[in-house]
Amino acid sequence: KSPHEAYFMYYGRELQAMRMGPWKLHFPHGYRTMGGRPGGTDGIPTDYEQTRIGLSLFNLRDDVGETKNVIDQHPEILQRMQQLAQTMRSE
Repeated sequence: KSPHEAYFMYYGRELQAMRMGPWKLHFPHGYRTMGGRPGGTDGIPTDYEQTRIGLSLFNLRDDVGETKNVIDQHPEILQRMQQLAQTMRSE
């Protein structure tokens, strides 16, 4: 068991996601992806594409690949995590 209640993932100064127990909450942000394409050939990488993720909640215990957004099924978890994020942002 972790001694920390939550972990916060930043890119620069932007809070992009947080983890609390089995839950991972993504805040809306852009990111680069290969979009399922192979990694490239002859040492030349494939082009990345820019995409966005909206506010999303995942249960990593049941969905390690983060494929099922369960935000509508767990409003109490969402509220608790958003409160913690707000506290972190204000510190």
